[in-house]
Amino acid sequence: MTRVFFLSFKKTTFSFVAEYAKGRFTLFAGTGGMDVRESIELTQHVQKCGFDAAVVMCPYCFELPESYIQDYFSRIA
Repeated sequence: MTRVFFLSFKKTTFSFVAEYAKGRFTLFAGTGGMDVRESIELTQHVQKCGFDAAVVMCPYCFELPESYIQDYFSRIA
């Protein structure tokens, strides 16, 4: 439930920012996170909202093999 709440909160926040600032500023949204599914969903959401770019960082709490990092970004792209 907590994950769903935070995802919903992030989407609401991105929607609000896009509505207020689109066309007035270049919009970047940080959509990376620990869960690739959430990152994909957020990246798609900000694209629909009209953001200019998504800033995606892969999970950083663990040392990850290069193949995982490549897969993470490939799935989001």
